[in-house]
Amino acid sequence: VDELVIKMQRDMEYLHGLRMCEHLINSAHERGEALICAIFDYFCKFHRDQLLGIDGGGILKVEREVTVSCGRADRVITHRDGSITAVEIKAAGDLRSKAGGLGQVLMYAEALRKEHHGKEVRAALVVGGDAPGNECLVNACLRADVAFLPITSGYVDKFMSEAKLTWDCFSEIAKNGKQEA
Repeated sequence: VDELVIKMQRDMEYLHGLRMCEHLINSAHERGEALICAIFDYFCKFHRDQLLGIDGGGILKVEREVTVSCGRADRVITHRDGSITAVEIKAAGDLRSKAGGLGQVLMYAEALRKEHHGKEVRAALVVGGDAPGNECLVNACLRADVAFLPITSGYVDKFMSEAKLTWDCFSEIAKNGKQEA
C-alpha cells in the first residue's frame, strides 16, 4: 500500500509540474505581470523552503488574489511557523508604479495583521524588469522592512528556457507513455 501511495504522489507531482510548465509557457507571450506571477508561483511551489530571505520555516500555503479590508493582495503566504507574508507583484514598468506597490503591500500587511489579531505579518514586493531607479526602491524597501524580490529580464529569459526544456521532457515522457523514477 505504501508503494502505491508513493507512486500516486509522484504521479501527482509530475502532473502538477506539467501544468506549471504549460502555464509558464502560455504566460510567456505577455511578458507582463502574468508571467512574473507565474514565475513567482513556480518558485513558491518548487522551492518552498527558500523564499529569498523571508523567514518563517518555509511555505505552508500560497493564496492568490486575497481580498483584505484595503484592497486585494496578489499573494498571501502562510509559513510553517504560522507567520504570514503579504506579497505585491509589479511587472516591468516605471518606478512610480513600483513605488506604489511598496505602499500597497505595507497596507495589505497591516490589514492582514489586524484580521489575524496581531499575528506576525511580513511584506514582500516582487518586481519584474530592470528599470532604472530600482536602487532607490531597494533602499526604500529596506527602510520599510519590506523584502525586495526582483525578477530581472535575464532571469526571466533563463527561467523560460529551462521551463521550455522541462516542458519538452514532460512531452517526451507523455508521448512514450512512461515516467522515469
